[in-house]
Amino acid sequence: MQKFTEEILVESVGDKWVLKKPFKFYYADKEGVPMVEVVIAEGFVTDFASTPKFLYPWFPPIGIYNKAAMVHDFLYSESTPITRREADKFFLQAMEVLKVPAWKRRLMYFAVRLFGASHYVK
Repeated sequence: MQKFTEEILVESVGDKWVLKKPFKFYYADKEGVPMVEVVIAEGFVTDFASTPKFLYPWFPPIGIYNKAAMVHDFLYSESTPITRREADKFFLQAMEVLKVPAWKRRLMYFAVRLFGASHYVK
């Protein structure tokens, strides 16, 4: 279960985005587990959805899934103890919270499962 309670404030720097104020999200892996507050620090850099250009018409790098994509980037970074599988599961569940259509979130989830390994830093 995820909860997003605030908006993200970012600044464009080339094809990346820099977080201009800390962003908080809340995460519990399953019902009945207390939610954990996770804070992404100001200055964190994201590209939101890492999408090949030929897929932009269907999966643009910026969309209603921005928060889920930024958190996924954060969870893939060296600053978290989260496994890749857990980060990908979070991404899928967070897109559901953000009301990303089911077909789109499933395809995006399978894309990170298939092609995300090279971006996972541990």
